[in-house]
Amino acid sequence: MTARGIRKKQKAVSRSAKAGVLFPVGRMQRYLKKGTHNFRIGAGAPVYMAAVIEYLAGTYVAEILELSGNAARDNKKIRIVPRHILLAIANDEELHLLLKHVTIPAGGVLPKIHPELLSQQKRRGGKAIQQGSTSTVSGASTSRSGAQPPTTKKAKLTNAQNSHPDTTTAARKPAAVPANKVTKTVDSKPKGVKARILKDAENVNMAAAENLAGFSVLSEKKLFLGQKMTVLQGDITKINADAIIHPTNSTYYMGGEVGSALEKAGGKDFTEEVKELAAKGTLTISAVAMSRGWNLPAKSVIHLNSPSWGCHNAQKLLEKSVQNIFATADKNHMRSLAIPLLAGTVNNIV
Repeated sequence: MTARGIRKKQKAVSRSAKAGVLFPVGRMQRYLKKGTHNFRIGAGAPVYMAAVIEYLAGTYVAEILELSGNAARDNKKIRIVPRHILLAIANDEELHLLLKHVTIPAGGVLPKIHPELLSQQKRRGGKAIQQGSTSTVSGASTSRSGAQPPTTKKAKLTNAQNSHPDTTTAARKPAAVPANKVTKTVDSKPKGVKARILKDAENVNMAAAENLAGFSVLSEKKLFLGQKMTVLQGDITKINADAIIHPTNSTYYMGGEVGSALEKAGGKDFTEEVKELAAKGTLTISAVAMSRGWNLPAKSVIHLNSPSWGCHNAQKLLEKSVQNIFATADKNHMRSLAIPLLAGTVNNIV
């Protein structure tokens, strides 16, 4: 109070400051009342709404900043630019669905590259060629998850009206068609082609379900360029993939959890081939070496000398290890990998 007994005028405090939130409570109450004149809006409704929106915004902002930092690091930049924010949102499926209609200034555009164009080898499975009245169909083998067909033979199907007496295709018996071939007569109309494509997609889904039989799917995520990442729980020696990753040391030690399981399932032939690799020389840190998958559903085994936390630049070496795995898989035209924990509590990397 002043000397004359008049109360000193206090500074006005907003409702957001009283509630302890940053988002404007008064503005949200005004938006809630707009168009809902016949409803009674409680005093706590805009406060609760502001708190929830602030929490969600903080969560998404933190996630976007983390992914943007990773994008900047991958591009060897020390400063986050709008381009990195755009790439971070595009590479996360949840953020992409939420913010796909948001335009980021100076963010650029996203490259629309079909996943099949990224492979160095042309994919010939499931390809249809139409020339006049002749349709060619080759079905992909379903013996392995994502493996390329072992043969490039094609079964030519000719319509009865345009067939010639000297055509050798009509003389084939049904029993001569391999069991892993999917042969279906298609017309030159788009309707028949569409039905065949749907049938091929259905066969691929059935093959993927068979490959995951006996495994518990803990998490699944589809990446931006079409790759699919699945977290499974089960016996890694029974997974049907192109290659299994074996974390080891410089002398191809097989005493680890994954190594002992592979040695038991692979048998004597697998052990002998690993010994031959060890006889050629030691495996440097983050380096990889490949051997055949004897008696395993997987075609190959990639041995990796995973780094430990005590070595210099452990995090960079771990990133280099993953890059070497993917480079080896791409060089050998692999489409599916079974990757266990590369470096855990044993190597003091969590």
